Formats: sequence, C-alpha cells, structure tokens
Amino acid sequence: MKAIRPVWHGIDTAKVGYNVHWTDAFQKQLDQFEKLRNLARLAERQDGCISHALTPGGPEYVVWTTGSRMLPYAFERGGIVLFFSATSTMWVHDGCVTPNLRAEFSPRAVACNGLAAVHRMVLDLIAAMGGHCTENQLSEVHMTCDVETDRPHDLTDYYSAVDHPWDRVCTRIRTNGATSAPEEADARAEGNRRHLKYIHIGRDKKMLRIYDKMLELQAHPDKQFEAALWSSRIHDSYIRSNGMTERPATAIMRVEFQLRREAIRELGIRPVEHFLLSLGYIWQKLTTESVRMIDLDDENRTRCSTQQWWRVVQDAWTSEPNAAPTPPEDMALPAFRKYADQTMGLLTSAAAYLPESETQLLTAVLLKLENHWRQSHDKSWKEIMQNKRTQLNIRRAKLGG
Repeated sequence: MKAIRPVWHGIDTAKVGYNVHWTDAFQKQLDQFEKLRNLARLAERQDGCISHALTPGGPEYVVWTTGSRMLPYAFERGGIVLFFSATSTMWVHDGCVTPNLRAEFSPRAVACNGLAAVHRMVLDLIAAMGGHCTENQLSEVHMTCDVETDRPHDLTDYYSAVDHPWDRVCTRIRTNGATSAPEEADARAEGNRRHLKYIHIGRDKKMLRIYDKMLELQAHPDKQFEAALWSSRIHDSYIRSNGMTERPATAIMRVEFQLRREAIRELGIRPVEHFLLSLGYIWQKLTTESVRMIDLDDENRTRCSTQQWWRVVQDAWTSEPNAAPTPPEDMALPAFRKYADQTMGLLTSAAAYLPESETQLLTAVLLKLENHWRQSHDKSWKEIMQNKRTQLNIRRAKLGG
C-alpha cells in the first residue's frame, strides 16, 4: 500500500472530567435535575423525550433518563453529553479530587468543531451556571488521521507470511520495553486476505485502529458528515452520492489511536490545555515508538525501514503544536503507601482461600503465595525485579528525579 497524502487529521472522540466548585445555590439545580430525570422516564414510556435549558435563555439539552453511577444526571446536545454528580461538592479521598462533572464529546461534536472549541464551551457553561472550574482532566481521546492510499490495506501490509503473523508491525504499545511484534492476543483483524475491514493493535488503555474509512461511511450513513472534512472533493462526492457516482481510484484509510486515562498520564498529560500544546509531539511518539509499520529489510527489527505509507501517517500532525509535555507535580511517582495498601488488600483476599490455621501469620500467607507463583511462572523473581527496577528508573529520569 502506498500513501498519497493525508486528507484530514483531528480528534475523533474525547472525554474530560471537570473539578467544579458550585455555590450553595446549585443544590436547587440538583433538585430540579432529579425532577427532570423522572419526567424523562415518564416520557420515554411513550417514546418521547424532554429537554431543558441549563442556563436562562440558553440552548436546550435533551434530558437522559440515566447517567452513570457517580454522575447520575445527564444532558445531551449536538453530540456533547454532560454528566453531573448528585452533590454540589467535589469528592476528595486521600488528597485526590474526583471530577464532579464529565463531558463526553462525540465525533460529530469534536471532529467538526475541534477539541479546544468544545472544551471552551463547557467551561463557559460552567461559569454561566454559577460554577468555578478548578481543574480539568483529559480521561480519553482518539487521535486520528485519514490518509489517501492507492488501495485499501490487506494482510501483506502486516504479514510477510501466514506463519509469521504481524512481523511487519513493530510495537511496544503495551510496554515501555523493547519493540517487538505484537502478541497474538493484542492484534486482531477482520476481513479476508484481499480486503481487510480493520486492524486492531493493543487493548484497553492504548489501542491502534486502522480501517477502510470509505467502507465504514457507506455502512453507516449517520457518519457521512466526516467525508466533508476531507480535503478531497472526489471522495466526499462519492460518499454523499451513496455510491451512485464513479468510485474513486484511490482509498481513504483511517489511522486512529485510542488513549485512555492511564496512557494519557504516562505521556505527562492531564489537562486539556497541556494536551493541545503537545499534539504533534504526542502523535510522533505514538507513530514512531508505540507502533511502527516496517519493511523487513534488516535482520534487526529495530533497524528495519519504516513503510512508505506509515511515514506519511507519521507526518500527518507536523503542523500542530509540538511542545514536550511537562508532568505536573501531582503526576510524580505514587507514594509507597499506595502499593502497601493495595498489596495488603490483595493478601487479605488471597488468605480467605486458605484454612484459618494457615493465615495467623502474614509470613505464612506470603510463603503460600510464593510457592504457588513459582510453580506457575517461568521467569525468576530476580529477573522480574531487574526489569521492574529498570522501568522505575526510566520513569524517575523522566520526572527529573
């Protein structure tokens, strides 16, 4: 596959938590939110819905019947969903503050308007509602680029042979160690050898998706607004005609990195403002260090050349701010107490599986666990500790300590 040019790059999805200090008068808003939610449930039984303006004279939001466990009141407008807590005060535990307002930005909202604009809209709304935002935390973001290529991708872009799966992929998407081919459990594909629907590499906190964007938009007409973002009138016209015009000779492939809270914090990012200053830097790290598509032109995989189409992907965000993030003070290494508390909690749970006579002493529980662990693991404790200390020293160096 040969890449011709990027036709669009941007944020596809984002979730942000806001720490908001509300005045005492906000309690009246919460009482009203509860009434609105009950009315929405009644309306839902008749296939209806209700809306509500969060500020006097402001735009109306659709009232959701359910939110999340900690943020039960939800309102949606234009692809932006706001989740409010049931209390007017922030949650504080062990010195950590949990956001009491969360915003989820759908592709329609954030891709068309930009993350900076929708983030500013939420901050303005908080102020108009009488709140003061003391901090915000980016908890999930999807960084993407759409690339025009000579054809859709197939297995030969990732495999040299069926018995060598993913050997054209060099990744450390789930580790800070040496790069390697992804493990079988971390790489998935759907489609046939000639035409793949998608490739997924990684899981959970950090994942790469690559898929045929034109194929997706044809299957999901509700997403066809994304074609208007492309700097390619031919492809946009084809999508909007629902396949009635001549199909372009080239394809549009989407490369999308999904980052969740842990991966974002590993990059040294917390507030949206820091993320916006580091877009180009983050994309470079993702496309050069986390995942790289290679040609098998050297016995040492780390020295293999980068595939031509992936080099175009790497350059897609070069026009964006490129500042290296500076980790805030509260992103330093966790205190030892945190791990001590977690370990004791796990030991207590493990001890419950043992007879009471064997759990009188903590050392007895540890001995049982050590014996079980040695029987089920190949690597020695010494080897694992050496690797862990190396990773810890790398983190300390990045934090300047």
